[in-house]
Amino acid sequence: GRQLANAQGCLGCHSTTGEVITGPTWKGIYGHSMKLSNGTTVTADDAYITKSILDPDAQIVQGFPAGTMPSFQGVLTADQINDIIEYIKTLR
Repeated sequence: GRQLANAQGCLGCHSTTGEVITGPTWKGIYGHSMKLSNGTTVTADDAYITKSILDPDAQIVQGFPAGTMPSFQGVLTADQINDIIEYIKTLR
């Protein structure tokens, strides 16, 4: 998952250390609540992360602008998305 995320450019915008760069950090997000720009919260689980990869503007984390992340619909397979999610799960 890490190699794939790096190859796709994900790690240029999403840190794995807790540092905030262009997008939210991936460190420690899995299973935790994310506050969205519309004031609601969502749990960062497999479904949320998959939706964020395929339709990044559907649920925007508060403090981050819409239109920044490209969609990976048709770029990544379901197995590749699962590999990235499994990698995110390891970042505690």
